[in-house]
Amino acid sequence: MKDWKVGTRITAGFGIVVAISIALGVFAYGKIGNINQSAVVITDKSLPSVFLIGRIDSNIQAALSVLYRHVEASDSHDMAQLEQVIEDLHTSNASQRTSFEALPKSDRERALYETFKGCRTSFWAEFDATIKVSHLGTPAAKKKALEMIRQRVLAEHKKYSEAGAALVAYNKSAADGTSSDVKASSSS
Repeated sequence: MKDWKVGTRITAGFGIVVAISIALGVFAYGKIGNINQSAVVITDKSLPSVFLIGRIDSNIQAALSVLYRHVEASDSHDMAQLEQVIEDLHTSNASQRTSFEALPKSDRERALYETFKGCRTSFWAEFDATIKVSHLGTPAAKKKALEMIRQRVLAEHKKYSEAGAALVAYNKSAADGTSSDVKASSSS
């Protein structure tokens, strides 16, 4: 190196600086790719999953409220209107489930979703049976429908809500892990 001319030394120094710059650029590009991939997981998978399950749960809460109003109603016209509201909530939930099912899932999430679907089926079976009894309109039928809500519908609702909460918790933990990856990538 002592025998190198000034021009050669400058060229070699410039080459080293360019090589270091290229190495840093490749490293940064890789980290940006990791950040992008993590952001896609959060925005395209975890957040929509949590949102959709939240909407389903919100509709279920509304349906329970309408069920109580149905049991209290004595007019057949009022009961028919409430049944239409329930049908609209069913339709909305079907749309939310279709959107949820279109999202990519891990094996663990698929298993949690199968549990959720099973709880949904049980809940709506009890719910619909209660509506049928309430629809009879007699004081005895209304009393029996109220008992059905307290004993069966609410028990199935609890299972359904817990299954939904498990799905939300799973997606939240996935998002938390991905957020940690983003933080690690951005700090490096």
